[in-house]
Amino acid sequence: MRRTVILMLTLLAGVLPARAETTPLTQDPLGPMTDVTADWEAYQPADDFCIPLDGFDLYRAWTGDDGEACDAEATYRVRVQTPPLCGGCRRFFLDYSQISENDPAAGLFFAHGHAYFRLHSWNPSYTVDPLAHSPNIKNLTNDKAVNPSGSPQEQLSGMMDTYAMSYVGDTRLFHHNEVQGPYYVGPWYLNGAGAQINGAYLDVNVGGATPAGVPEIDELRYWAGFDAGEASCPHNMSEYQDGDAFYGGCAAHPGMGATAIDPYSSI
Repeated sequence: MRRTVILMLTLLAGVLPARAETTPLTQDPLGPMTDVTADWEAYQPADDFCIPLDGFDLYRAWTGDDGEACDAEATYRVRVQTPPLCGGCRRFFLDYSQISENDPAAGLFFAHGHAYFRLHSWNPSYTVDPLAHSPNIKNLTNDKAVNPSGSPQEQLSGMMDTYAMSYVGDTRLFHHNEVQGPYYVGPWYLNGAGAQINGAYLDVNVGGATPAGVPEIDELRYWAGFDAGEASCPHNMSEYQDGDAFYGGCAAHPGMGATAIDPYSSI
């Protein structure tokens, strides 16, 4: 058994780069991921706040429905009750405020628009409750146009999302249409104290998982495909800047977090 584990780790070392190494594929495209469990309440979203709908949205353009406005500036009112940190969970935060500027000469590109990402680990037992994330990222369960509340498809999507840990977001513009539910995509949200939080979080159920006892297997990092805001995404050359089609947008570059986190190392 020990030889098998050593062989697995040797293979993994060839697949994933060393921790904290920045390369064109391990460049923290969505900013660094950190464990903010000790201060999780500072990241807990407000239940009612306003966002600007500054990105082109196909559904809104088609229907003219902007949802509930907050004020004369037509900012959108978000009403969503995100669950508090669950027992046995750890809160991992992606810090959009530390996203770097592109450096094409070095082959380095970062998310400056739409982004699709998932948490990855070689330990398959981690889960994230479909609602246990910040309101400015979206998974399939929370797309109410496809999965109305209480529907059989919502239950099926919830089972998939629990293990898939896959999301869509946008690090530059806000997109939302009311028919798709309260969760939206955008660069920030407000916490309960009214402070702007530039980034997104996920609550990973560590207590309900089975540790392998090997950091290289238990570690979590994120993988992403994203729009870097340059001409490789055709809509960045048009009037439909970072255009949104039911939360679908261009993703011209791949990348992953530069640092992996072993959630058991600090327990």
